[in-house]
Amino acid sequence: MEEGTPIFATKEGLVEIVEDEFTKGGPDKSFLELGNYVDLKHVNNEFTTYAHLKKGILVKQGQRVKKGELIGYSGLTGFTTYPHLHFSVFILNSKDEWESVIPRFKKGKKVFTLQSPITKN
Repeated sequence: MEEGTPIFATKEGLVEIVEDEFTKGGPDKSFLELGNYVDLKHVNNEFTTYAHLKKGILVKQGQRVKKGELIGYSGLTGFTTYPHLHFSVFILNSKDEWESVIPRFKKGKKVFTLQSPITKN
């Protein structure tokens, strides 16, 4: 994904957290806490994270967003070696523990999952 690619909300939700102060990233762990991101809360204790965003995120904490709404642009912030979107889905289970969920998307009649280009076989 090229830097500056538009990033859209995958699902309606409430903006829980926005970090939008960083302009740099790199392959060194000193960049680990220096990434821009948005966390959205959805129904059923589901959360999505959009990380490594470019400075200038378009949503604010407490804002409601609709599915397909532009939230920002891909960047190169935080601990990373190339521009990309780190997209994660989590649920908060009945024990108040975070569980990662493999995201599935429907395009037409096809359903597919996301896979990292690095771990893809």
